[in-house]
Amino acid sequence: MDESIGIRKKNYGTDLRGLAESLVNLAAVNFNTGNYAKASGLYEESLALLTEAVGPTHVDLAVIHEGIGLVAVTQKNLDKGLHHYSLAREILKSAGDQELRLSHLLLNTGYLEAELGDFLKSEAYFLRAQVLLEGKLGANHLQSAPILAGLGEANFQLKRYSKAKAYLQLSIALQTKAKSMPHVLATSQLLLAYTLWASNEDRREALRLAHEAKEVFEKYQHELLPEVTGWLVAHE
Repeated sequence: MDESIGIRKKNYGTDLRGLAESLVNLAAVNFNTGNYAKASGLYEESLALLTEAVGPTHVDLAVIHEGIGLVAVTQKNLDKGLHHYSLAREILKSAGDQELRLSHLLLNTGYLEAELGDFLKSEAYFLRAQVLLEGKLGANHLQSAPILAGLGEANFQLKRYSKAKAYLQLSIALQTKAKSMPHVLATSQLLLAYTLWASNEDRREALRLAHEAKEVFEKYQHELLPEVTGWLVAHE
C-alpha cells in the first residue's frame, strides 16, 4: 500500500486533486480491512491536498470529512467524529442538490448523538434525515429503514413506547419486504422486543422477536449476541 501511494505521488506530480482522490480510495480500503490508523492518516493527507487544490468548501471535501468522522467514531473519538460530520453537512448544504448525501450524514450524526446519550438530538437528526429522504425518494422507501430504526431507538430511550413501536414496525416491514441484511433486521426486532416488554403490551411477542434475533446473531456471531442472550435469561 505504501509503495502504491509513492507511485501515485510520482505519477500525479502537481495534480493534487487526482492524488487526493487516490488517497481517499486507499483510505477506504484500509478502513474496510480494519487498519484505522492508516486510514485516518490517508484521509487527513487527502484533505490537505484537496483543500489546497479546490479550496475548503468544495463539495468533494464532504466525503473526506465524512471518512475522517467515520474513522474517529470507530476509534471511539466521538467528539472528533461529530466535528467532521458537522463540517461535511455544512459543505453539502451550501452545495445544493445533495439531499441524499446530506440525509445519510444526518443519519450517521443521529446514531453518533445516540451513542453520546443525547436522544433528543439524535431524534432531531433522524427526523431531518427522513424529511430529506422522503422529499427525494418518496415515503416508505427502503433507505428509510435505518432512519426509522434510529427513531425507534431514540423514542424507546425517551420512554415514548407507542412512537417507538410504530417506527420499528415500519422499519422491520421495509427490511422484510426487501430481504435486507438479516443482522440489521434482527437488531430492529430486538429493539421492538425491548419496546413491547417495557410497555407491557405484548410480552409473548417480545420473547418471540428476541429469540428470532438471537438465532440470527448466533449465525453471524454478532456483537449483540451476549446482550440478547442475557436479556432472554433475565426475562423468561
